[in-house]
Amino acid sequence: MTTPQGFQENSKIPWAPEATRESYYYAITGFMHYLGISNKNDYSELLVNGQQPKLIQSQVIDYIMYLRNSKKASSSKINIVFHAIKHFYKTVVELEDINWDKIARFKGENKTTIEKRPYTKDEIYKLLNAAADLRDKAMILVAASSGLRRDAIRSLRIGDLKLIEKYNLYQLTVYPKTEQQYIAFCTPEATKAINEYLEWRKRRGESFNNESPLFRKQFNNRDLLKIRAPAQFLTLKAMDFIINKLLDKTGIRPSHKLTEGKKIPDKTEIAQWHSFRYFYDTTLTFAGVS
Repeated sequence: MTTPQGFQENSKIPWAPEATRESYYYAITGFMHYLGISNKNDYSELLVNGQQPKLIQSQVIDYIMYLRNSKKASSSKINIVFHAIKHFYKTVVELEDINWDKIARFKGENKTTIEKRPYTKDEIYKLLNAAADLRDKAMILVAASSGLRRDAIRSLRIGDLKLIEKYNLYQLTVYPKTEQQYIAFCTPEATKAINEYLEWRKRRGESFNNESPLFRKQFNNRDLLKIRAPAQFLTLKAMDFIINKLLDKTGIRPSHKLTEGKKIPDKTEIAQWHSFRYFYDTTLTFAGVS
């Protein structure tokens, strides 16, 4: 029987982006809530039926059907739940005799109720003009010109950048020293924004090295002790807050105020940071790059 700590160590999948690790965690705790397990930190309770794989299989199917029919969950959420639970029982617990192919048939079709779209050039210019912070401008330009996911952007270290002087742009090594490592590039405009941001940090008195985060958490630029303390990486929640604030400020996607009897839509055609990836892909398509 695995322990909660053992599950945490194994289930976080060190090579996976933080967003995936977080999604798996919340998917498992949601499943525990459905089963009536009150202590969300005691994953061993999921193994009470460890000797009855058929019962566990039935519980997983019931939960997926509950998400589909009662909660009207999206196909992407159901996919995450399926893979998180499968990872727990198959990889962490190493429980055999669960027919995952059969369970997968209950997920339903992959479909979305709202078609996501890329940002337009005009919208990106609006976001850049609304971003008063050098860091936020640089992140937007990197996202739009490289197509990186938000987790890839937040996890970049200064040492992951290599200046290609001939073209005045940065080569970016994404997820270095992992199975997911790959190379991307950003435009000269993004390169200039990165340099301006790093120069500003130097002028404030910060000392950084190749392991320092490229995009760090904000700090009090009048507090020298905090400036010289090791820089911290942005969280995904912080990145979402940054872009949502700019989307509201520019009117591209205004925030919704809760009023009685009105439900706030949780999905829109703008996909926060991911719409920059759509913009990048669309730009490549129009340029004839496959």
